Amino acid sequence: MFDVSQLHKLVAEGVWVFRHPGVTVACRPLHFAEAAKAADIEATRFHPSTSVSAFESMISGQNSCCCGVFVNDTLVGCASANITPAADEYPSEAFIDNISLLTEYAGCGLGLLLTAYLLKFCSASPFGSARATLEVRVGNTPAKRIYARFGFTCHGIRKRYYSHPTEDAEIHWLENMQEPAFQDVLLDAVSHALEMFHVKQLQRSGDMQ
Repeated sequence: MFDVSQLHKLVAEGVWVFRHPGVTVACRPLHFAEAAKAADIEATRFHPSTSVSAFESMISGQNSCCCGVFVNDTLVGCASANITPAADEYPSEAFIDNISLLTEYAGCGLGLLLTAYLLKFCSASPFGSARATLEVRVGNTPAKRIYARFGFTCHGIRKRYYSHPTEDAEIHWLENMQEPAFQDVLLDAVSHALEMFHVKQLQRSGDMQ
């Protein structure tokens, strides 16, 4: 299995690297040169999707963050958020723009891991976001299950927000990202994600024998 003995220390750092026999999984901020690959990944899951130039802007922007999950150094998923800086009595907020995985990596824990990394990235310096919000298709049960694990709750509906196919969007909010208890939520999510990935790797190895 993954060595999670240093999990608390890892989650406090800027890059996460987990090693499994024959497989390395990593989460880190994306480089500018990786914008095209990130756009390609999102285009496989969402229509319309974010353009290469938009990913480049998010990667290089001061009030945005863009990160990816890698399997053996290959980018297999990306996530981004736009940050509203703190002003007066209002705390910094993160609007999660997208979380996308290649289809073959869906359902193996990497979506949960990538979401945890993005939220950690947004809540850490220099952004220091205390709240996060996102929209999700009403019928996207797997994504809503992931968001609920972090404490997101639905606060409204945007009618016919999505196209291809047309569907309503739920508006979700997450509070208290600066509370110490939220770090425990992140740790629990990362541990569960790695366990899921380990099980899937065992199943895949068994299928190949």
